[in-house]
Amino acid sequence: MNLFLQLFFNGLASGCVYVLLSLGFGLAFYCLRVFHIALGGIYIVSGLLLYSICQSGIPAWIAVIMVTCTAGGLACAVEASVYYPMVQRKAKDYTVLIASLGMFIVFENGLVLVYGNETKMLISNLMPAIQIGSITISLLQAVEIGIAGVIVFFMICTLRFSHFFRLMWALGDDPELLSIYGHNVRVLRLGVMFLSGALTGLGAGLFSLEGGIDPHIGMHYFLIAVVSVILGGTGRLQGWVLGALLLGILQSLTVWKISVRWMDVITFIVLVCVLTYRSQGLIDSIRRAEEAPSA
Repeated sequence: MNLFLQLFFNGLASGCVYVLLSLGFGLAFYCLRVFHIALGGIYIVSGLLLYSICQSGIPAWIAVIMVTCTAGGLACAVEASVYYPMVQRKAKDYTVLIASLGMFIVFENGLVLVYGNETKMLISNLMPAIQIGSITISLLQAVEIGIAGVIVFFMICTLRFSHFFRLMWALGDDPELLSIYGHNVRVLRLGVMFLSGALTGLGAGLFSLEGGIDPHIGMHYFLIAVVSVILGGTGRLQGWVLGALLLGILQSLTVWKISVRWMDVITFIVLVCVLTYRSQGLIDSIRRAEEAPSA
């Protein structure tokens, strides 16, 4: 039982970082209808940039803030130089997808040329642990849970009370109508992209402090974000959060009952099952079941 509780908590902490990644992908996918594979490259850039900044002696928490802002700016650069020009030309969705994949490949291979193929390990002062009953909690895990909670609360509140954030969310419904009403769609798209990149950079920074950064790990975490969003339902922010937490806990418990080598296999088995039987996601499935008329 002690092992179960420890693995459950570890999965919860990992799931909280998955929440950040899923929010990053989900915003781009829902609001802009972009399957933003380049986020995998932004993840790698963020992790390796964090490594370089920490090597210069800058405290880890300042480095994470710098990386988060840089990742947001990089995502805006991708939007301005690649996505928006293609949208103006009314490019097909698969063309944008291929362009995004190309950006990911450029990021990954360019960074390998600079940093090499080896995993870069970081040393921070966030690893000391405390004991609560039978559960060991590291300071970094507590930070991950706290940051994820604050960001989710902030996003839910801003989507409810902030006019600008509601306009960004409305991009997913009808961007042409927003333009007709005089709203600057380009600025709204840049706002979505900045948030998407910043959340990805923050998640990359937290994971890199915990386990280092592999120059080839970007696609792995991008796919985890994709699975989390599909699991929760593409149009439900709360669903993305739930999907990410469930995925983190499931992966951790897989290590307990099966093997660490099966973590990714289980992840994609879940994805296939959801796409086959609950393609609208968990949240919509639950709501539809509750709203179904009783016999």
